[in-house]
Amino acid sequence: AIVDGPTTGVARQQLSFRRLAVTPFKVSVPRGSRSKTIKKVFEAEKIAEKWETTSWAKKLAVREKRAAMSDFDRFKAMLLKKQRRAVVGKEYGKLKKAAKL
Repeated sequence: AIVDGPTTGVARQQLSFRRLAVTPFKVSVPRGSRSKTIKKVFEAEKIAEKWETTSWAKKLAVREKRAAMSDFDRFKAMLLKKQRRAVVGKEYGKLKKAAKL
């Protein structure tokens, strides 16, 4: 398969289908199209915007964001998780107590 990403920074290259992860987005271009033509169709069909709305793209964005976190960011995340656990635990206790009555 020939892969080209003129707007995403992927150089035009030949890849094995085993190395590809196929998405539901398809762009119809003539055989042997240049990168410029592919870029026009890619932007006209708004493939990048469609990709950003998928759960796959959102998971990748979260993964990148977590990888770029500093120690202080991880500390703040830990505090937020702690607060959330406290609220959930309190509500769970109320429900458990109400169920026993």
